[in-house]
Amino acid sequence: MGWSWPERQEPCEGPEQPGTGFVEGVKALEYSHLHSKASGVAPTRRTGLVVDDEEMVRTVAAELLRHLGYEVEMASSGEEAVARIQSGARPTCILLDVIMPGIGGAEAMRRIRSITPELPVVISSGFADHDSATVLSDGGAAGFISKPYRMEALGSKLKEILG
Repeated sequence: MGWSWPERQEPCEGPEQPGTGFVEGVKALEYSHLHSKASGVAPTRRTGLVVDDEEMVRTVAAELLRHLGYEVEMASSGEEAVARIQSGARPTCILLDVIMPGIGGAEAMRRIRSITPELPVVISSGFADHDSATVLSDGGAAGFISKPYRMEALGSKLKEILG
């Protein structure tokens, strides 16, 4: 069974610099997904919850996760993320911004850990604030990734954490 490129491709806000593998990775993933469907092997579906107060950052992170094969949910605040977990949402992992209005990343992670201690939380920041990363890591974060997101780095970090 053959495959073809999608007729219409949506523009993206993601990292398209040479060498990032963004476009090439997307094409390879599309082929891989179609090939899996054709061979009867169901791809493993994982769900990521992207938590960031900046809409553009949430959107870019969500698109990168989708291209990596994840179903994606989004929350615009720590409070919203905690409420989703309290109401029974169980994503495979959470990508959590450190600095947000309201309860912020550290407090959101503490509350989420009290509900589901086994849920991997990857903290993210656009600032090289190693103190925040250390505090969050000591609080049970599974990993840290810096912004802006790159597909290769995000994919590698999630593979390292989730296998």
